[in-house]
Amino acid sequence: MRKNDAAVILIIAALFGTYILSFVRERHGAEKREAVRSALINPGNIPSITLMEIGGEIELAKRGDFWTVSEAGNPDVFFPADSGRIADFLAEFSKVRVMYKISDKAGGQDSFGFSDSSAFSVRYYYDGGDDTLLFGNQDFSLSARYMMSARTGAVYEINNEVQRFLSSSVQFWAEPYLVSREALGTGDLSAALQRVIVDGVVSSGGPDARILELRHGGLPDAGDIRFVSDGLAASMTMTLEFGDKSSVMMEFFPLESGAGYAVRQIYESGAGRKNQFWAKISAWTYSRIREITL
Repeated sequence: MRKNDAAVILIIAALFGTYILSFVRERHGAEKREAVRSALINPGNIPSITLMEIGGEIELAKRGDFWTVSEAGNPDVFFPADSGRIADFLAEFSKVRVMYKISDKAGGQDSFGFSDSSAFSVRYYYDGGDDTLLFGNQDFSLSARYMMSARTGAVYEINNEVQRFLSSSVQFWAEPYLVSREALGTGDLSAALQRVIVDGVVSSGGPDARILELRHGGLPDAGDIRFVSDGLAASMTMTLEFGDKSSVMMEFFPLESGAGYAVRQIYESGAGRKNQFWAKISAWTYSRIREITL
């Protein structure tokens, strides 16, 4: 055998040995992890949760029979949240799962990513207290990530099932329709719609149910609301009346930026209860409303 061939064989053998050793070390490290069966949120606290801060940018608040979504720092401008999504979120976070305890605390250098810009927080308030869950880096396989409860400081590795809920987008959490099903609380809105009144005149097109399928584009920001509060006149008002005596009155204000309209909504139930919401729509949606109600 030539010396060069022998050298190549030795190098390959050394690399193969290192490869095998890495698996042994990884397995040894995995075996040292402490498996724990627990939920991220105590199921017993779920019924009393009334406020959740998501990613430091979104607030989900329980208001009577439904949830609302607002931007952090602007809690007075809100819209009904998607109750199904919130129910799924709470079910996922209160599910008992296998977690692996990695450390009793994150440590000063924070190798788990809790202080990185990509870290994500979920803070929730319930009767008797509050807690914050911090989500840090993903593992090398991207199938798990590190989690820490601010209350205990212990670090765990959990699977990535919660990843789909780690969003601070208003439109991820908000009910998508401009006319809220959550706020009206009725069944078939298209069958219940009785009249559409635009600028004080009953729509000649009748109660066209297509208007119920239009979607909003999130929330106007604080600057847009100040612009409206300065006395800007609405470019259009519209009222939808339903068979159970509930109604929705909407005022449309052109945004200062020119990129659509802010919509102030007053929902009134058949029993006389009122709720005010805000939404934002595009110029296309505004034109579509005009077209449908002509």
